Amino acid sequence: MNMKKYNTISRTVLSLLVLSLLTGCGGQREATTRASTTKFKSTENEAEKTVAIIFDLSGSFLHLMTEDGVAYQFTLATIDRFLRQTIGEETKLIIAQISASQSPLLWEGRPQDLRRQFPTPQKFRDFLLEQADPAGSRVNEGLSSTLSYLLTHRTVKAGAEPTVLVLSDLMDNAPDGADYEKQVVSQLKELGEKGGAVGLYYVHQSVLTHWHNCLENSGLRDYRVECNIVGHPELPNFE
Repeated sequence: MNMKKYNTISRTVLSLLVLSLLTGCGGQREATTRASTTKFKSTENEAEKTVAIIFDLSGSFLHLMTEDGVAYQFTLATIDRFLRQTIGEETKLIIAQISASQSPLLWEGRPQDLRRQFPTPQKFRDFLLEQADPAGSRVNEGLSSTLSYLLTHRTVKAGAEPTVLVLSDLMDNAPDGADYEKQVVSQLKELGEKGGAVGLYYVHQSVLTHWHNCLENSGLRDYRVECNIVGHPELPNFE
């Protein structure tokens, strides 16, 4: 099933209102009262799209993330398309990982910021590998942590439609993987309620049907599940 256009509103960057303190005892009391009711206010335009990309950096998948690996080449092409199709728009990109690490969230910012921080594909790949712990594959924990981050994001809570792309065989080997999978299934349904879309790429054929059913029953706006035998999956469309 082809994924449709991904149009999401990204997170709002907030700044604190600065209050002018009044002189004298009465003025100080008034300032204290006002401070207790101070609200945050946006000073920048809300982003129109938010895409989270989750990379599998575990040992079983790492060969696909080599410099010439198909998953890594797909990654570069996806980010490049995201950059080209969102020119002139306020957009956000979130990078996360799956490995033995219990810190899946890696980077967040505008696509052009990613390009500036990592001007070459090699620098970006080096950054990913520096964060990874290939000794394990905590798939469900990584998915759950990233979905939790998105679902509690103030822009998503305000009505933004999030998009999640996962490049992984989805073969979890953590002892608590089943517990985290229950959380993921619940979070996918919540993502569906918020108009989210999900793409799973390079999924191992032994778990393909399982994850297809999970997405199908989540009420997502759109979804795609691609088997690991597909060498060149169709790129997502962000227009």
